[in-house]
Amino acid sequence: MKSFRFILTLTAVFVLAVTAAQGQNARTWVSGAGSDSNPCTRLSPCLTFQGAYAKTTVGGEIDALDDGEFGTVTITNSITIDGGSHLAAISSGVSSYGIYVAAPAGSTITLRNLSIRNSASAKFGVRALNQVYTLHIEHCVISGFSGDGIFVGPGQAAAINFYLDDSIIRDNETGVNLVGGVTANISNSHLLGNYEVGFDGSGYGLNLAMTNSEISGSLYGFSFYAVDAPTSTASIANSVVANNQYGVLARGADAAVTLSNVSLFNNTTAGISIFDGAVVTSFQNNANTGTGTPSNSTVLR
Repeated sequence: MKSFRFILTLTAVFVLAVTAAQGQNARTWVSGAGSDSNPCTRLSPCLTFQGAYAKTTVGGEIDALDDGEFGTVTITNSITIDGGSHLAAISSGVSSYGIYVAAPAGSTITLRNLSIRNSASAKFGVRALNQVYTLHIEHCVISGFSGDGIFVGPGQAAAINFYLDDSIIRDNETGVNLVGGVTANISNSHLLGNYEVGFDGSGYGLNLAMTNSEISGSLYGFSFYAVDAPTSTASIANSVVANNQYGVLARGADAAVTLSNVSLFNNTTAGISIFDGAVVTSFQNNANTGTGTPSNSTVLR
């Protein structure tokens, strides 16, 4: 009898484990013809990223099977969302954001091959806050938001590793806004027509490397501000900052910006503006043309 009860117990545990496994999968799928009542498998996909997210294991991946509008999504653990070769759109609708990220320490979030756009009056394309994790944005287009295309602001007691690669951030109020303890790498990306600021970095303990990128069509192309220790540092290399009113603006005694092989073209008021004790260092291989001129004695060539 005891053996029979033991077998029954093992069977119950096995059934529960199988049931749990059936509830979440390491890889899930969305389709424009799907339903969030489906299990989100390839043969029975969900309709929205949020629906698929609820059925994906921590650290898993959500993929798009076809073109479609897949809704907004809130992310609270490690995940990859990949639109693949499809037009995988995230439309803000009535939400104030396209993607909201608030994951625990040690998480890694990857957003890849997505079109994130404002279809109503949303303020943020991607908003990431208040934790310690890694955020990758790759091969994405983020456009039309009344605030920031991308906002990363971990606050004073946290730090986010942020990577932006091969993406277009356009027609927002601010393209990319980093606040506080962010270590950021921006590469092969285009910040275009963001009407207030192309790139905005502020706070303290902010460290940025920008390479092979372009900032154009803004009031302030590249703005960097820091007044509290530790020093915030930014390096721009092999990039173009053009057709803004102000090209590179550095402000605050704890702001340090380094320029190498940067083309500052046609920034109509100033190629470089330096205020309140900021330090801008040039490798003397930069160029400034058009009507804008540096606002101090920084050597560009």
